Amino acid sequence: MERGSAITEIRDICQRLADESGAKIVFLVEASKGKLIAWVGEAEQLDSAGLASLLARSFKMAGGFQKLIEDEEFAHESTDADSFYINLLLKRLMLVVIFDQRTSLRKVRPRARSAATEIATRWPAI
Repeated sequence: MERGSAITEIRDICQRLADESGAKIVFLVEASKGKLIAWVGEAEQLDSAGLASLLARSFKMAGGFQKLIEDEEFAHESTDADSFYINLLLKRLMLVVIFDQRTSLRKVRPRARSAATEIATRWPAI
């Protein structure tokens, strides 16, 4: 499979995840390099500084990246701010789903797990 077509398929998976879960933003990051591979959603509302702060606070509260590596998924649901779900794929990719009060972790988690499995099967082709 050609890299460009695999990235397009991954972007389509992310878009389907956003549509089906009601998420605001979905992105896939190569964790080892911090490289953004794909993203979909309300990009004009993506505040990278705010997102970094949210992730840092939540990681600190829950034991951080080590917990993510051990559990392969991490979530923070808030009633008054954006929430997120992170799934570690293949020990080097992070699927991040940002959502708000329009949806819930109960709706996001199973769809994100399914998308993560689908992405992991396509990643070796890239």
